[in-house]
Amino acid sequence: MKDYDASRLPPPIIRNKARAIGLTTDPKTLRFVREKRYKESKYANMSTCTEELSQANQIFLQYKIPIIVSDGRSIEETATQVAQLLSLEHLPRL
Repeated sequence: MKDYDASRLPPPIIRNKARAIGLTTDPKTLRFVREKRYKESKYANMSTCTEELSQANQIFLQYKIPIIVSDGRSIEETATQVAQLLSLEHLPRL
């Protein structure tokens, strides 16, 4: 596994920063999701969730990446907002 600096984006993402969108949530929601998968783990710990979300938000701000808070939104609503931020008329069909 490669070492990485958690406070920096990898070069390929920096090169394509104009197409990057930061997705985030609140620590309680993230903990709830993680706790379902990894009960009582450090990964699902509230302090880990809070720290990781804070770190992600710092990166988004540092690189001026737009942020979408996905709490309480469907995947379709989030995708629509991403498309609007990227000025896409239609989302590609997968």
